[in-house]
Amino acid sequence: MKLKALVKYKKFVERINDALTKNDNIVRKNEYLIAVGEQAAEFKKARYGPRAEKMDDNWQAWIKDIEDDVGDDWATVRNLNIQRIKDLEKGTTQPEYAFAVHFRLHGELERLKFANAIDRFVFPDGKTFAEKYHTPVFKWVDERELPLRPTFPEKIELADSYQRGRPEFKDVKSALLEGTSNSVSHTVAVHGAGGYGKTAIAEEICLDPEIRKVFPGGIYWLEFGIIERGGGTSDPRFISEEEAVSQMLIAQYSESNESERSIGSVQEFCSQLPENDDKVLIIADGLWIESQYRWMKGVPAHITVLFTTRNKRLLGSTSVRVRGLSTEAAQSLVSHGVKKLSIAETKRLQSICRRFNGWPLLLAMANRKFKYLQRENFSVDKIFERFEVFLESGHIDGWDDPKLTVIGYQEKQRTLVRYSIESSINAVLSFEQRTLLLSLAVFEESEHFNSFFISEYWRKIFLLEKFDVTFSDLWVLETLDLMNDFCFFKEYEPETGLFSFYDEIFLHIISLCPTKKWSAYSKMHDAIMKNETVPQAFLDLLAKIYEVERSLEGD
Repeated sequence: MKLKALVKYKKFVERINDALTKNDNIVRKNEYLIAVGEQAAEFKKARYGPRAEKMDDNWQAWIKDIEDDVGDDWATVRNLNIQRIKDLEKGTTQPEYAFAVHFRLHGELERLKFANAIDRFVFPDGKTFAEKYHTPVFKWVDERELPLRPTFPEKIELADSYQRGRPEFKDVKSALLEGTSNSVSHTVAVHGAGGYGKTAIAEEICLDPEIRKVFPGGIYWLEFGIIERGGGTSDPRFISEEEAVSQMLIAQYSESNESERSIGSVQEFCSQLPENDDKVLIIADGLWIESQYRWMKGVPAHITVLFTTRNKRLLGSTSVRVRGLSTEAAQSLVSHGVKKLSIAETKRLQSICRRFNGWPLLLAMANRKFKYLQRENFSVDKIFERFEVFLESGHIDGWDDPKLTVIGYQEKQRTLVRYSIESSINAVLSFEQRTLLLSLAVFEESEHFNSFFISEYWRKIFLLEKFDVTFSDLWVLETLDLMNDFCFFKEYEPETGLFSFYDEIFLHIISLCPTKKWSAYSKMHDAIMKNETVPQAFLDLLAKIYEVERSLEGD
């Protein structure tokens, strides 16, 4: 239970003072001071007994509890100390302290009769404050019935190396600010491939002072996303709306009982915010599927929603696509926090950064590697050599560095990249679609694929794998559309049938494809390219290999 002031202190004083000063009745006001003084003495005696010197601590505790309810003009109540109580008893204090004690007595329900006695003296018709204005000054209420306090995420921190002010950030901020003038709820989407900085842009928005000023009703961070099972080998689980709300309450109301509220949906959460027109921003990070998205249709008009996603099918009228960093921004990121470079070293780094294709995730890893190797006294020339070897190797899933001695560091790097790319693969694609995706590993890097050729190529793999799904050209196009919707492709032109992967995604596909199957896929690819029929003996042999592999997997 919590004591809540239903009447602001300033409004209480205005109403009492108005009743006392009608016709400039000075005598009546003096009598009021005496009446309050008598009740203050009773209050002190009943509440605190002989230990009146402890009054100050108790006053402060009470003030802290009701600070949000009392209103802006509450300094007098806060400063009401034991000396002023004694002055009230003697009738030698100023009227504002009498108002404060009178207000305070209303907040002590066991002393409410004393407050009501003063009320009846104040109002000529002998009514109490609650009777005259049809509401009590204070009321005990269940905390769960109180509106949630406006809050802002306080644990979000951007990395020092993060490139603030990206063009996409400016576009998102502009869209949010423009949307606040609407009379209906407004939604802005940030979309793009994994590791391109969607979440970081949302975090930068969350920390922006102008955004916080525009949304005084609070900013609430809902963490959606997926939880992979079995190291990504089995179906992932999508974080539910209820889970996201629960985690937000724990994170943003950790210092109060509000974090313990049982709220099952975003709509229910919105209903527990204060009933006013203060603008509210909800940030939903990592939406994958429609069930994580449906709640947006029911948010009130004063609430704006910003969400991040890889799924183009969730996009509305206002969306911002996150692309790679410019060469200049990439160079700033990789060189952040390292020792000053010479002009020649700067030019060489610029050349290296162009080859990272602006992928923020990989660039941030390069920056951490750069700083680590400098601490290990590697020369800049040697560090750049390692970068160049890495880029030539095409091992996009991690830094192949046997001299890297930090335990677990290399594995963490690989896990980070693998999760960023494979989360899309595991979350979106069926087993058949995943297999066919990996079969593209035999193609040349950065090649533009032709969907008509791919359809013929996949048809033969279908026969070998003996999939239960019915193969058709339409099924191929639907699969490609799905991959495009979840940002696998850098370019996609359904009319011409041409598409190309992001380089880092394609390199990861190559690293995932099993060696035996890569050899088989490669022969099939070459045969189709030469417009030749794949020999039946080869197909029979390949079928036996697959059958053995499947039996081993079953064991």
